[in-house]
Amino acid sequence: MQEELKVIKDVFKDYKGNGEILNCKIKAINIFKKANKLNIELQSINFISINEIMDFEEYLKDRFLIETVETIIFYEKETQIPSISSTW
Repeated sequence: MQEELKVIKDVFKDYKGNGEILNCKIKAINIFKKANKLNIELQSINFISINEIMDFEEYLKDRFLIETVETIIFYEKETQIPSISSTW
């Protein structure tokens, strides 16, 4: 039986950010102590802006005292992703 994925706003209740990133489901979190790195995989049906990702990564760095955070987002097939030129 497959487990239900947890949502960021439920796992990181002290995160004060807002936006679509709060509704992302967490697929995996890995901490590499020797490399001082955190890897997080998220699943979303909505587009997440780069500013939201950067804010969340800064929060994770401060919370876990990690030097590097790598965020990987898996979007659903129906997600409308804007072109790079329109987001600049």
